[in-house]
Amino acid sequence: MGDFNEIVHPSEQKGGKFSHSRAAVLLNVMDKCNLVDIGMMGGMFTWNRPCTGNRMVYKRLDRALDDVSWRMAFPDAYVEVLCKFHSDHNPLILQCGLPLHNDGPRPFRFEVAWITHPNYSDIVQTAWGKSPDNFISCLHNVQQDSLRFNQEIFGNIRKRKNQIERRLKGIQQTLEMIDSARLIYLQRELQQ
Repeated sequence: MGDFNEIVHPSEQKGGKFSHSRAAVLLNVMDKCNLVDIGMMGGMFTWNRPCTGNRMVYKRLDRALDDVSWRMAFPDAYVEVLCKFHSDHNPLILQCGLPLHNDGPRPFRFEVAWITHPNYSDIVQTAWGKSPDNFISCLHNVQQDSLRFNQEIFGNIRKRKNQIERRLKGIQQTLEMIDSARLIYLQRELQQ
């Protein structure tokens, strides 16, 4: 799985010129090694760059290959094309089975961003002082006050991040089908 830096079919490209001879090299390697493409979900292309003017070139340079024995071991496997943020390549994730759903409560996680806020040390100090004789209670107080602080100061960062990621994914999928300078500009703005 990775960047093979080549495409094998004209349908794996939008813009630019398809090279049959370059595609043949990758196809020959796949044939000699008895490898097949796993397939992808979530986008048609995994890489893009500006071409002439406001036009873009899109290609499916990244892929995952398997052989028969691997496919028999992981029949539900697929590759998901994730939203691109900082690179000209989309990240890929190999899913080897059906998605797991954890409906239980999310465990407490300390967020590094909290310590960048000038008031956070006061939150910890106050929470720790509520039960100075009981270490476990102090930790619980810090946890609860940190969560409250996070909600009041930062809001739901994960929710905002997911909203931006969904917008970016939609823009990126639309740009795979149509050229739009406005969408390219909006994509850059959201990525920042």
